[in-house]
Amino acid sequence: MHTTRITVFSVFALAVATFGAEEFWNAPDRAQRLSELIPGRTIMRLQPADLLADVNQEAMAKWPGPLTDDAFAQLPQAEPPDADFIDRFPRSISPYARMRGVDIDPMTYTAASLKGNAWKSLRGLFTYCPFCDQDLFGLNFSADNPDLAVTTCCQKKLYHRNAPADYDLKHNATASFRYLDDSTREIPCTLYKDRHGNEWELFIQHLFDNRFWLGAANQLLRNLADFNRTGDPKYPYKSALILDYAADTYFALPLSFSNLLAPGRDGGELGREEWESLPRPVVYTHNYLGPWNRRNPFSAGDKGWINMHREAIWAEPFAVMRHHPAFKYYSRQKYGNPEALAEKITTRLLREICLLYKSSFSQRLLTNYQEANYKDLLLCAILAGDKYLIEFAGANQELTLYNHHYHDGMNGEGAQNYMAMLNSYYYPYMSNPDGWQRLDPDFLKQNPFFSAAAREWNQLNTLRGIQLEFGDQHHHLHSRLQNDQRVAQNAALPSRNWPGFGVGLLRAGAPQQRLEVSLHYSRATLHNAQDMLGMSLWFDGVPAVRTGGYASWWRNIRQPEMDELGKLNFPKPLRLSPNSGRCWSWILAHSALNQNTVTINDCGPGPGWSDNRGTSELITFIGAAENDETRPEMQILEARSQGEFPATRNDFSGEFRRALITLESSSGAPYLIDILIVEGGEKQTSFYSIWGERRSDTLPVKASFPDLAVAWYDDKLPASSANFFVNQQMSILRIPSSVREHEAPKKTWQCDWDIDYYAFWRNQAGEDIAPRQGDPNHGKIALRLLSLPQDDKTRVWSAVFPWTPLVSKQELGNGATLKSVSVSFADVFDMVAQRREVAGEQPLNSRFVNLFVANRPGQTPHIADFSSLDVLESTLPPHQVAALRVTTIDGETDTLVYQMQNAALRLAGGIETDARFLLIRQNPAGQIILVRMVSGSYALVAGRRFGPALDLTGQLDDIEADLTGYRSTSALYIRPDAPWPVDALAGKTISIRCLRPTGLDNAESFAIAAAKALPDGRIRLELADAAPLIAGWHQVAELDPERPYMLRTNRPMSSFANQPWYEGAKVFFPERGKTYLIADTEKLGGGTGGTFLTLAPETRLAADGIIPGDWYIIYAIEPGQTVKINGELCLRNP
Repeated sequence: MHTTRITVFSVFALAVATFGAEEFWNAPDRAQRLSELIPGRTIMRLQPADLLADVNQEAMAKWPGPLTDDAFAQLPQAEPPDADFIDRFPRSISPYARMRGVDIDPMTYTAASLKGNAWKSLRGLFTYCPFCDQDLFGLNFSADNPDLAVTTCCQKKLYHRNAPADYDLKHNATASFRYLDDSTREIPCTLYKDRHGNEWELFIQHLFDNRFWLGAANQLLRNLADFNRTGDPKYPYKSALILDYAADTYFALPLSFSNLLAPGRDGGELGREEWESLPRPVVYTHNYLGPWNRRNPFSAGDKGWINMHREAIWAEPFAVMRHHPAFKYYSRQKYGNPEALAEKITTRLLREICLLYKSSFSQRLLTNYQEANYKDLLLCAILAGDKYLIEFAGANQELTLYNHHYHDGMNGEGAQNYMAMLNSYYYPYMSNPDGWQRLDPDFLKQNPFFSAAAREWNQLNTLRGIQLEFGDQHHHLHSRLQNDQRVAQNAALPSRNWPGFGVGLLRAGAPQQRLEVSLHYSRATLHNAQDMLGMSLWFDGVPAVRTGGYASWWRNIRQPEMDELGKLNFPKPLRLSPNSGRCWSWILAHSALNQNTVTINDCGPGPGWSDNRGTSELITFIGAAENDETRPEMQILEARSQGEFPATRNDFSGEFRRALITLESSSGAPYLIDILIVEGGEKQTSFYSIWGERRSDTLPVKASFPDLAVAWYDDKLPASSANFFVNQQMSILRIPSSVREHEAPKKTWQCDWDIDYYAFWRNQAGEDIAPRQGDPNHGKIALRLLSLPQDDKTRVWSAVFPWTPLVSKQELGNGATLKSVSVSFADVFDMVAQRREVAGEQPLNSRFVNLFVANRPGQTPHIADFSSLDVLESTLPPHQVAALRVTTIDGETDTLVYQMQNAALRLAGGIETDARFLLIRQNPAGQIILVRMVSGSYALVAGRRFGPALDLTGQLDDIEADLTGYRSTSALYIRPDAPWPVDALAGKTISIRCLRPTGLDNAESFAIAAAKALPDGRIRLELADAAPLIAGWHQVAELDPERPYMLRTNRPMSSFANQPWYEGAKVFFPERGKTYLIADTEKLGGGTGGTFLTLAPETRLAADGIIPGDWYIIYAIEPGQTVKINGELCLRNP
């Protein structure tokens, strides 16, 4: 049977020129329409007097009973009785414990930076146990006795009250503390001497008091939910009780962090007068106290993350229930005035929270998009009448959506476990009718892009539920592979690509032999790694070619706990890594060695967090559409990075691109071709890190070395006095061990690995507890690498190095439980490095070509042979062309051509083409059964001509999107260079070429949702998910009178920071009608930068009427730019 499916673009709707077409870019009201989109403008209408009064009224209408004083008089006895609550409500909640004689620097920001007794004192009775000397402290509170808790590490009983007569930790001393109400309190404590002779002050009652304190705030939220559901007046009444006592306690609470209290300038504890007079607001630089906690002293990690830990948790319940007569009844009964309690809460609780945000917030009053949800602060500020905080917080919900999401919907965090943070406190709240929509009812209607933002991060999953592993993504020791109906559903998912963020996932293969491979070209520059153009690979849902993961150093296991863990019979020994930001496990996991990418002169791509990254762009994405009736025999994901290695101060600039090509045989068996092109430098090394045991390889060992530093530098690593980054990367060469140099390959060589995902699952007795679910091979695969040599400059190296996963929970043999620690296992990763060097020759240009194929245990790898074809004639340099031949065990032969750009190419065997990608498949009899071409005009094969598959090109003529004041849609108006097939465009990817005055020529790519031919000859392309084209909304906070072309914002420019993307883009002030060219932006850093904007030197902002408070947008897309859609041709049985 002869079937042909052609997607060559050959259909064109006849166009009749018409006049009077609606304009958007040049519309006279464009600036006005954009002004109406300024973030937070709809929120500024909210007033404290009637704030959320409608919510109270809705709830009250649900209550069928009386709302009278007689009815309210019964409420004090309702559960829990007021007297019981008042008896237990705490006046102080910290510290838990202090080691005498230990002084901790009050400016300590990160707990993990402390060592020895300083660490123990800060974390005593929080994570560290002074009774058993383990950093495994936890508490199980008795369900029957509210005054009893038992430590999880050593089973020590602790009492709040009513301890038995023989209790050995009774109070035997007091400690004096000054509180923020200027009272000095003598807090009972227990003096205790640990096994090392250290004397402690233990405030055991605070363990119970802080639990009650935090529980009271959570009870307030439950009261609000129950009130909204039922209208029962008990909930406003009991909430009044909680808020009344919370206001007193909070007003006096000292600033704190774990067991540390904030000092004043006089060296004693901070007092009221100094607290009130602290410099505020803190926007760019912390005041002399720095960040601190208050409501929740015992938050993990760093100081002052008060928004993340909901400092203003009280605001919403108060805002709603203060309107209820039962709330006012409580106030009248206690204070003689129905409004007195509300006034007390406003002045002694909400105002104090505002003061804390303006003086001691770790993020300062710089918008932190990761924190995302500022609604508690917003409500607190409205109720307290703090205009500065109202304006700051009011815009942040929209800024999170538009400044912290790329146009493909992916959010701006560098790894999926960070992206997921927004799913706990932002996406659900914004989409809940009882959430943000109470304040902004039309939010979802006016912002349709939100649905993609809330959805897309959760699409980064592989067949059996394992998330993609790029950036600071945790590798979990005990993450179970899915093995239910979801696997079949996932097996039907198509390939996906997110070109705004910079990550893609190719999926190929029939069920039970599903191959998935991701390409990492992330433009996010926080929480990533040296991962530009890195990749990962899974087969049947099992990770095989892996990155290093997060390896979070502040969680690194300590020696006593590691000794216990090491008794559990793991297949690899444990290796200790220090608790330090420069520890080897952190550096290794984030280095190019462990990111499946390259180094040039032994320096990898930029790690982010500073101005050290290039910017990336999608070149080609060809993946089967979800409704495609055909199998995707060839899928392509190709990207490049510009300016990557110069950003790490290597003195060269060349091409750096990678093309991942999955191919699927007629029987459904997949394999991957990986083509990596690198130009520049004197040394180039391509790395793969395989998570498995090497079974065999075909390359003899030439020499062995203890580590790479010895192998490559004779143990004399070069040092740079000016570049710490280079020194850090060089130092990691000492970590891989069992280094082998192989004989130089003369032909295709291969390596084979066995991989068992569950190899490290152990119970407390050290027994294997792998959840095989009845299949002894569940979680096991075999992987084969076939590699083509380039020339005699190529050397192949092997080594092993550690893996550092996160142990979320592991029971130990001594009865304790290890929780949330990073643990390094030696020799888990098997490294393959292909290294090329030249001496005095320039340039060094490389094309690394490798094939991966995988199978389940007991099966035969599907690839029988992999080789290259001789190039007889080409106008491109040899490293920019790959001509490959693959033979399967079924006898099929695939001939694959790759070219970095279109050029005439003639190969041995009678093949000619100018295509960038060409696949010719022949059956065992030699008959051509498949031709697939991308971006080419012809292919000649054995005298037969195929093609064309011409790219669609044209010019961007107009824009109907947020950039012109329309958020409900996103459409491009294209003037095509030649006829386009309008009916075949949905699902394609269009790239817009943005040529900046700075010389950067990069593409922004978008998915097309629909296309329509217009009477004037243009084509209207509707982009998927109302994709925003604005690259950020920002507000002027300061102008620099000495540099009139510079401003500073407190809404950081982060989406494309630390890379050469902003430079040459434009800013537009919609309320002033002014457009300027960007010359430079400040590096982002760890959330502290991205605030300075330098415009072209001739700019005069103040003279043009720009003032603090003005908003501006950043954009790079505008009419007049060229566009392209890759041409495709698919012929079956031609």
